[in-house]
Amino acid sequence: MSVPLIVTPEHQTVVPSGKTVIFRPFLVKEEKLMLTIKENQRTDEVMRVMKQVVSNCVIDDKFDVDKISYNDLEHLFIMMRARSVGETVEFPFSCKECDYEGMIDIDITKIQLSRPVPEDDSVMLNESVGVKVKPVGVKGMAHLAKVADTDPLSMLNHVIDYVYNKEQMWKIDDMSQKEITDFVETLSLTQVQKIMGKVEEFPRCCIKDNVTCPSCQKEQEINVEGLENFFT
Repeated sequence: MSVPLIVTPEHQTVVPSGKTVIFRPFLVKEEKLMLTIKENQRTDEVMRVMKQVVSNCVIDDKFDVDKISYNDLEHLFIMMRARSVGETVEFPFSCKECDYEGMIDIDITKIQLSRPVPEDDSVMLNESVGVKVKPVGVKGMAHLAKVADTDPLSMLNHVIDYVYNKEQMWKIDDMSQKEITDFVETLSLTQVQKIMGKVEEFPRCCIKDNVTCPSCQKEQEINVEGLENFFT
């Protein structure tokens, strides 16, 4: 007689890009993956494990983790963590009303975008040439984790969707690496700053929750960004 296998529950969530994704909770193999970086949380290792865990847990044969936005990745990881370990996590808390400092539980299912998506995602570089900017994707964030200190300008490859003028459009994904490099190297520092300024206008995932101070009992909003506290 075969050993019975546990039926894994399925959940669904709507990611920031608007798509509905079906996923399963973490299993032992995912917990083992996360334990490998618990004490050595290098950014590139965190990205590698996040990608692997999310890829394992999404129930869709056509899902490609490298083709989603970084916001979608964060959202999926947090929701998987909530359905696997629990919906609340302890976070450091400093009360704005009294001197209390300690840990407090927040509800991580309240993950949301920090601000609305900008209506205009274009940047004019001069009178005739512009670029359409896009949010950082998973592939771009993984690249940035490796070259943030040595080649930060290469991040432009991952935040420009296409280049255009009045007559034509050039999509970055269809250009050769030489063509991309040649274009980027013609940009002035002011133009680069304009592009990155537009990137900063895109929202990020955050967790907003109303909590009550254990000391003074005053309610206040807490806003958390970053995933370093979720690898437990």
